[in-house]
Amino acid sequence: REPNPRPEARRAADDAHELEMADDIGPREARDAAAQALYAKVVETGEILLGLFGGGALARLGLEGTTPREPSLLVRHVAAACKALRSVDLGKPRLKGATFSGKAVADELEALMADVQSALDDVAREAREGEATLVKKRAAMSAFDTAFSGTASLLSALLTVAGTKELASRVRPSARRPGQAEGAEEDTGDEPKPAPTS
Repeated sequence: REPNPRPEARRAADDAHELEMADDIGPREARDAAAQALYAKVVETGEILLGLFGGGALARLGLEGTTPREPSLLVRHVAAACKALRSVDLGKPRLKGATFSGKAVADELEALMADVQSALDDVAREAREGEATLVKKRAAMSAFDTAFSGTASLLSALLTVAGTKELASRVRPSARRPGQAEGAEEDTGDEPKPAPTS
């Protein structure tokens, strides 16, 4: 189906795109909040492990170094750590009476990780929908500009034949601004107007 060249179709496509882009705010905020919660839990887990087992435990679990903050990188980082938490035997804690369950910690991290992944999926979906509305907006604008150019060119030619060259020049389609007549450029001050004579 060809895009509708009417002005209202162009406005509708523009409005639809703007509305879709406004919808992105909520999912992005949810992603950032979920990622922050997961990041905080990873840092807390690292501190607990350091206190109970020493720095070697962090290396064995892949938690040494800087924890990534970018949500998708953080998810991959935590997924690997959870796998290690379920399989690596860290031995007895250094503190007498302390206990540590790698499986329980992995369960907590994976629950938070699932929230981040769900939010990432929502953001990706919104991005795809935004791209789709942008494509429709551009198609509507192109259709309008093409229809306007054809109509304005025909009208300008008819006015030239009728002997009204000045008016014909004003309705001629602009070479610089698609969808506008050359006269509209003059009205907005894009081209200098002759000084008034006294």
